[in-house]
Amino acid sequence: MSTATFELHAPAAKSDVPSATGGSGLLAPLKRVIDAFRDANAERALRQAWAQLDPSVLRDLGIGADEIPRVRAAEDFTPRSWIG
Repeated sequence: MSTATFELHAPAAKSDVPSATGGSGLLAPLKRVIDAFRDANAERALRQAWAQLDPSVLRDLGIGADEIPRVRAAEDFTPRSWIG
């Protein structure tokens, strides 16, 4: 059995893009797009890392055996046991 290690990282720090009028200027929409791209990229990287984990580790994290193929495919979903 292989031992998998991984680290959870917070999304990348938000960039401090200065705006012409102090926060609601012309660059604010661009900053939001860049931040959304960074967040999506961080989530995608995390899904890729989880796809490499041993099934026993995934079960320990609360991912059902029938959900493991979805993790292996790096799908964007929330495991049943994590909801509510």
